[in-house]
Amino acid sequence: MSSDSIIPNTLSIELTLPTGEVGVSNKNGDVITKTIQSSSRESDAVLPAIDELMKAADLTPRELSLITVSIGPSGFTTMRIATTIAKHVSFVTGAPIACVPSAASAAEALGEYEPLLSIEAVKGDSFWLSTLRFTNNLWECEGALATVAEVQGRQEEFSGVLCNSKLSEIASGFEIPLQPYAPTAISLMRAGGSYFLQGETTEAIHATPLYPREPEAVRKWNAQRNVR
Repeated sequence: MSSDSIIPNTLSIELTLPTGEVGVSNKNGDVITKTIQSSSRESDAVLPAIDELMKAADLTPRELSLITVSIGPSGFTTMRIATTIAKHVSFVTGAPIACVPSAASAAEALGEYEPLLSIEAVKGDSFWLSTLRFTNNLWECEGALATVAEVQGRQEEFSGVLCNSKLSEIASGFEIPLQPYAPTAISLMRAGGSYFLQGETTEAIHATPLYPREPEAVRKWNAQRNVR
C-alpha cells in the first residue's frame, strides 16, 4: 500500500541513512531529488542542494506549500541538522512542517506490506521498535525501546520487519520476513503529504528529532553540570 500523496511545492529532507536525499516537487507535483553523500552531511552541503532543486523546480521560497522532514531515530547530529534546516525554512517561508518518523518513510518506500515492524537505534540488547499500520491513507507509527524477547509472541500480527543489513541478525529473531529499510525523499514526501492532508503538521518551534535515548553528548553535559 502507498499513500501516494505528493503535494505540489513540497520540500523533502530525508537524511536518515548515511546517503541521504533532498527533494522538491514542482507546481505540477513532479519531483526532483538530489543525493547527499555521508561525507557531505553538513548543513553547508544540504542548503546548496535545496537551492539547486528549488531553481530546477522554478519555485521561490515563498511558494512552498509544505516541508517534510524525517525525524529519526538516526544519528544525533544528522537529525539535528535536518530539523534545524526545516525549522529555518519554515520560519522564512511560513510553510508548515510534517515531521515524519523515519520508519514511516521507510514503510512508504516499501509500499505494499502492512502492518510492519521496524528496528532502529540498537544499543546493547535494546533497540527502538516501531509498529506501523496503514490506516485512512496514513502510516500510523508508534515506537518504544524493546528487546527481541519482548517482541516474540506478537510477531504473527505483522507481515514483515524493516531493517538495514547491519541489523538483520537481530531482526531474524522475530521469525517474520525481513524487508529493506530504505527511506527516500519521495517516500518521505508521500508520507508527509498524508500527514498534511490529515492536518498533522508541526509548528517550526516544536519540530524536534526523535531520540530513543538521551544523546551521549547531552548526557555528558548534564553530568558535568551536576558536578559543579
